[in-house]
Amino acid sequence: AVESLGSATVICTDKTGTLTKGEMNIREVLVGERMLEVTGEGYDPRGELLEGGQRIDPLEDADLNLLLRAGTLANDASLVQEGERWSVRGDSTEGAFLVLAQKAGMEVERERRDNPRIFEVQFDSLRKRMTTVHERDGRRCAFLKGAAESVLQISDRALVNGRVVEFTEERKERIRRHNDDMAGRALRVLAVGVREVGQESFDEGLEKDFIFLGLVGMIDAPRK
Repeated sequence: AVESLGSATVICTDKTGTLTKGEMNIREVLVGERMLEVTGEGYDPRGELLEGGQRIDPLEDADLNLLLRAGTLANDASLVQEGERWSVRGDSTEGAFLVLAQKAGMEVERERRDNPRIFEVQFDSLRKRMTTVHERDGRRCAFLKGAAESVLQISDRALVNGRVVEFTEERKERIRRHNDDMAGRALRVLAVGVREVGQESFDEGLEKDFIFLGLVGMIDAPRK
């Protein structure tokens, strides 16, 4: 048997949950034009966000807070603690957003209570994105997450250092390069966006004119 294995050139095996832990972890966040590193393992929401190797206070960062809120609200998963173990109910990719939010100190359930969902356009494989609409104090906001190119297509502005700026083709190309770099390092990459909406029909014209917030890169880590 060992001699036969020694001559193998291709091995076909299941990966998720077999070679890997089956737990998505966000490792990098591109917010505006800044790249942040995320520490911590699994679904345990203990970890830090680092910029240039230095710990930052995420709750003092308005741009990052908006990105975290978008990833938390355009999300159907829940994070559950059972004794010492943390698990995700729902999609593991969405669960990774909740873990990131809690690492940053955000109270996920409070955010969801304060920003009730009033409409959604569910994810599908053609659009490659999910959009939800939430209402708070009479204001309605749409939050979006999906594949980077899908989000870029419907974004005409970007949030950079607290300012909403024109999302020029040059900026979009820089985002594409970041996306390609992260994907080339085996990260699954999602983009996030936001826009205010009025009283128009949510079915028509909702997914347009978004403000691009950033990218997150996640990975299902190999078992030790």
